[in-house]
Amino acid sequence: MEKNIIDKIQDFFDGRENEISIIEFLRRYEKEMPTKTLKKCIQDNIVKVDGYNIDENFKLRGGENVKFMTNSYAFGVSIPSADNFFNFILKNFSKENSLKTVSVEYYSTILSALILFIQKFKYVSIINSENSKNYRELLRKMHSTLRFSDRENYKSLRDRKFIEQLIIDKKKIEDDLKTLVQNVNQDNINPQKLLAKLSQLNKNLIYQNIVAPLCDNKYSNVGAIKNIVTPFFELNKLSTDQEKYQHFEENRSKFESYLLLLSENTNHYYVNNFYSPLAEALFHKFKEDCSIKEEKKGHLSVSDVKRKYNFKASYNDNISIHFELVNEGEGLAKDIEVQIVENESFSSNNPRKIEALQPNEKRSFDLVVKVKTETSENAKISLNLIWTDLSGGNNTIKQELIIQAQSENIDWSELRKSSIYGFRKIKEEGELFGRKDTLDKLKNNIKGSLIQSYKLFGQKRVGKSSIVMTLKNMIKDEENLIVVYHTLTGAADPIVALNNLGSNLCEDIEFAIEDKELDNKNELLKITHEEFRGSLNPLVKYIKRLLRKNDELKFIFIIDEFDQLNDKFFLPGEFGRAFSLSIGKTLNGYENLGFILVGSENMDLLNYQEINYNEFRSIRVDTFDLDSDYDEYKNLITKPVYPYIDYSENSIKLIHQYTNGNPYFTNIICKIILNKCLDYNNAEIHSDDVIWAVNNSIKSEQKSTFAHFWEDGLTDDTLEKREKLSDIRRRILVSFINFFEEKNDYPNANEIIRGVKYPKGYIITEEDIERVYKSFFDRGIFVLDRKKIRIVPKLFEKWLCEGKGATSVTEGVSDLEAQRRSQERDRENKINDEEYSRLISAIYPNAKREESKHLKNFITQFGSYTEQRIVYDLLNELTFISDDSIRDFFRKKKSEFFDKHIMLSTKNKSIIREDVEIFSSERNFQQNSTYAEMLKTISSIKKNLKVKKLYKSIDTWRKRKANTIIIFEALLIEYKNISEELEEFLSELSDLKNPPKVVFISLVITKTAARKIINLFHHFELKQSRVFSLEEFEAHEILPFSSHSTIFSDFDKKEKCLSIIKSFGHKVLENHSNVLFEKLSPNQSLPILWEKRLNFMPLFESDYNLSKKNVSISLKSIEKKEVKTDSEKVKIADLHDRVLVIEKWLKDCVSDTLLNQVELNNPIGYFRSGYKEILLKEVEKDVRKNPFKDEDEILNDFRKLLGYAYISEAIGIIRKANYFTFFEEIFGGIDNFNIKAESIIEARNKLSHRDGEIDEMTLYNIKGAIMWFERIKEKHIISNED
Repeated sequence: MEKNIIDKIQDFFDGRENEISIIEFLRRYEKEMPTKTLKKCIQDNIVKVDGYNIDENFKLRGGENVKFMTNSYAFGVSIPSADNFFNFILKNFSKENSLKTVSVEYYSTILSALILFIQKFKYVSIINSENSKNYRELLRKMHSTLRFSDRENYKSLRDRKFIEQLIIDKKKIEDDLKTLVQNVNQDNINPQKLLAKLSQLNKNLIYQNIVAPLCDNKYSNVGAIKNIVTPFFELNKLSTDQEKYQHFEENRSKFESYLLLLSENTNHYYVNNFYSPLAEALFHKFKEDCSIKEEKKGHLSVSDVKRKYNFKASYNDNISIHFELVNEGEGLAKDIEVQIVENESFSSNNPRKIEALQPNEKRSFDLVVKVKTETSENAKISLNLIWTDLSGGNNTIKQELIIQAQSENIDWSELRKSSIYGFRKIKEEGELFGRKDTLDKLKNNIKGSLIQSYKLFGQKRVGKSSIVMTLKNMIKDEENLIVVYHTLTGAADPIVALNNLGSNLCEDIEFAIEDKELDNKNELLKITHEEFRGSLNPLVKYIKRLLRKNDELKFIFIIDEFDQLNDKFFLPGEFGRAFSLSIGKTLNGYENLGFILVGSENMDLLNYQEINYNEFRSIRVDTFDLDSDYDEYKNLITKPVYPYIDYSENSIKLIHQYTNGNPYFTNIICKIILNKCLDYNNAEIHSDDVIWAVNNSIKSEQKSTFAHFWEDGLTDDTLEKREKLSDIRRRILVSFINFFEEKNDYPNANEIIRGVKYPKGYIITEEDIERVYKSFFDRGIFVLDRKKIRIVPKLFEKWLCEGKGATSVTEGVSDLEAQRRSQERDRENKINDEEYSRLISAIYPNAKREESKHLKNFITQFGSYTEQRIVYDLLNELTFISDDSIRDFFRKKKSEFFDKHIMLSTKNKSIIREDVEIFSSERNFQQNSTYAEMLKTISSIKKNLKVKKLYKSIDTWRKRKANTIIIFEALLIEYKNISEELEEFLSELSDLKNPPKVVFISLVITKTAARKIINLFHHFELKQSRVFSLEEFEAHEILPFSSHSTIFSDFDKKEKCLSIIKSFGHKVLENHSNVLFEKLSPNQSLPILWEKRLNFMPLFESDYNLSKKNVSISLKSIEKKEVKTDSEKVKIADLHDRVLVIEKWLKDCVSDTLLNQVELNNPIGYFRSGYKEILLKEVEKDVRKNPFKDEDEILNDFRKLLGYAYISEAIGIIRKANYFTFFEEIFGGIDNFNIKAESIIEARNKLSHRDGEIDEMTLYNIKGAIMWFERIKEKHIISNED
């Protein structure tokens, strides 16, 4: 292969210009030896060059030494001279070895090489050479031709001065290049700025004429560098090491390929001094950013997690053994596989594959093994650990571990009989954990001389009732102490409820006296109480009579579920005042009598009568704190199953994490775990068991388990208000659920409030929602975690988002139930990734990420998942015709297209088919021409033969008298579309004495159209004529919206799809087909495939080429530096003008909206801190130009100040969390707005640089964003006018 000019220049400076073959060189010294013998000596490795074996085609270069048998020869290095260099120029760059014939196109290369020569041998060598005049002439030609004469600093420079200035400027360029490398090495890399700097240098005149000619475009073009810089753009989106490793694996070949290209050009000056150091630095930096340590090796080690297993019960069955794998090496370990080595204890045919491990990274995994021995002893397991280093090295080590067996001394049958982890109220002190302080306080109070009354409150299911029932059992035998425990059930009528309460308390006192050993028990039992008639006076009198008989008596009234009483007992009013006075003052006034009132969050109702309950002390019963109550919480879990079942410390902490230490929820999880243990005779509990139990609980637990989170703590003074409050709570929880289901993430404050569905039956305000939202925090149900709202306990959150909660919360609220049913139906229609992949593969052969993203964006335009599914199903029915199938069709049928005796002529040594004419209907002429050209190529029809329109009739044919006429229609659905043209054309042909053969070719045709054309041939007696088609369909098979279409399964679905398409302004006809070609979307196809609308971007444009080749070309257009045509420039300018209109409207929109919503003091404070300085400079610059403007006035006027800002600043203000709610009505959801906002910012940046290149896909997205904002703007203006 001939060397390129850069290599030749380098060889010249190295003194190796005149390389010669080894055979020719040896002949100089071994003149008598035949060439055949010399070749034999080379094959036998008798000839060596610099100690290496060679072949007979070896080219010897200056400086190399040849050893032949005992003889040594040196091929010398010549020292370049100015005259030699001038001869080198003439030899390589002129046609006739003269200065006059040196081609202008080589001037840049010659000048760059000349600069190198002068830098190495000084300008004086030029002056002293025989060609000094020629050099001066050449320099002056290059000065003017290469546009240096247009540059101010070069205009007057000649000869030596010209060269010296070039060397100075060249050094500046080289310094800039070195700085880029240094920045990367110092971790000071900004990929965008790096590419921008390289683009800027590429446009520099010195770079173009002095540096670029010494670089091969393969490695020096911006596109090649961009290829190894773009992987950095995605890094900030990756969080886990696995994601980074995957990203590295996907992109490493880009760096390796580029470095390989550079290694093939190491003799190029700029490869060694810039491109290689830059590429190596970027690759090193990329490895670091991806956490890759390639130079080190990984080393794996596995350990068990000290679990115990029941081998006896699992004999001849599979069990899952838990291991932990760690990479103890200093490098990455990937392609990891763990295999079981079969022994007497275990076997397995299922090796475990594990994702890559970084140095010191650990990962737990389970290995399913078959137990081969029925033993209660510990068992040995053997494992093979297999992995690959990043460099590709394979590693295998064998490791043996002892797996511990569980104890046999477990009476599983006894455990099955017990009622462990039940939900009954606890009565025995030994079963109540973590409440000792509360019990002691209450017990000591009762034993004291003066009994205090208490309010015991807290969230439901935290164990309040168990505390007081245990207390009752602890103190019931105290001398002279009458303990009354009563649980309220509530009654609709407050008078009835009060009478029942009084009677029940008196009755309970009598029962307690009967159970006590009292000296005057019989006398006490004879005392009776009066009938209750709407007050507690009979109870007061009854207690007085008892105390008169025995003044040593003490009374403790424990009233559970106290807040279940009718509202009138608490709210302002005579009834509530009288009741609270009786309890809080009259009865509580006795020194030897006290109350313990037990209730949930509704106990705040007592605050309405606070003046009468002010002597009651409060005890809040809360959940178990992990730090301060850990031991007691651990006992709550482990004591019931001790010593049979062991909980690991991690499993206990995980249970707490899910339950927040709530004893009721803890029992739920532990009960499920216990049942699993009893099923499998498993005595070891670990974190994975907890997760399993939690996932089971959220599927089984009913609404009643969690309803208190939205139904408790309702203390407003009317039932209507409390019902409204409960409803708003549910709506907020539903908003939380909806966001999670939509985004698979948790909402922030704005997102949860914005997602609340307002009822239609009554009015709730934003203030109502805000107040209830904050109350969730006050009650400890909502917490903030990195600005996201999370729900406590986590079990409740998981039940809401992944269990039965979504249905349960909406139960009984008609509009929320309807919304839920609609959402569930809608989500059933969500298109999954696998479905997208299938459709992408069908529409885009060899699809890339850009096409996949574009298809998803296209489908999401259609609204809800249900509507997207309908459009997806329509796209799934597309009849896709690939280029390969068309080529095969043409190749197979071409022998039938033409007369077998047609004459082929030979011109210019190529065989071409001349006597053919191709016609097409005028209506579809442009799209038919695309595949008609393919037909010409495959059928050897001459290239310059033009496809003609049918209406031109046979005039052309008469002149050329072609033997075959081809009528080509890519897609023909209805015969009537071409009937008039075709019938007139065939009529004229039939009048001829010897009409030619007519071949009608269609890629896709309906059977009806094909039959009519065949009939037409018969009618005109064109006997040789035939119809060929690649695909032939009945019309109803390819016309989705025809009356007889079979594409849709039912009429309603078809009508719904039609409605969706028409909503975007498309006119859909019955004869619009679902046919799609790889190179084009025909005009007869569905408009959503190709037709742009104001608020709609089609899947393809009608002239959009879908082939991978052309997509690649369009994406790489930035690297080609193609010059835009005038029409393209006009289109870009039009887009730029439209963006400027959007920018102005956005600024007005921000100003108008915010000024109506908030008081904008200190306007400059509403801009990003990093942008304020830029903004102030812009204002200052404008005021200097226009002295009549008042700077202070501008800085204090938000609207004026925003006028100086970039579009990105206006968008940034809209995006602010506390402002977006003001703009949501205008722009819709934040996620969609963010996508369009990024595109419009990109549009503003790219379109501002008119000379910059914009690839097709980016331009497509920009157009979509512009149209979206224009549609929003139009709607906003109309709504304001209304």
